[in-house]
Amino acid sequence: MSAGTPLEIQVVRAAGNVRLWCVGDLDHETVDELRECVGDLLAAGVRSLSIDLSGVDLCDSSGLSGLLHAHNSTRAAGAELHITGVSDRLGRIMSITGLNRILSCSLAGGAPAASPGSDVSTAAGPSSPSP
Repeated sequence: MSAGTPLEIQVVRAAGNVRLWCVGDLDHETVDELRECVGDLLAAGVRSLSIDLSGVDLCDSSGLSGLLHAHNSTRAAGAELHITGVSDRLGRIMSITGLNRILSCSLAGGAPAASPGSDVSTAAGPSSPSP
């Protein structure tokens, strides 16, 4: 099996918030990098964290699990987590899997993908003509 695009994580600190800008594939081969980075930041006392996925090309089930792990870790540390830069495709996957009800996310354009506890549905096809 050939390797995908390596994951690069850039840590950006600004105004009390730490943003992880992820570029590449968030998958079974790279998810531990995200988990380690989040763990190190929380251990260092970070209390406001955002993960920017605008540079992520692929996010498989391991990547989704890594995002859930980041959510659980930040909650356990009493910190806040927000996922930004979620593509339409990834937003749809999060909706299908129910992660949109757990994670605080924003689409790549900045609009909320869904609030925790809410459900986002999308039109699956053309609307029916009125009689």
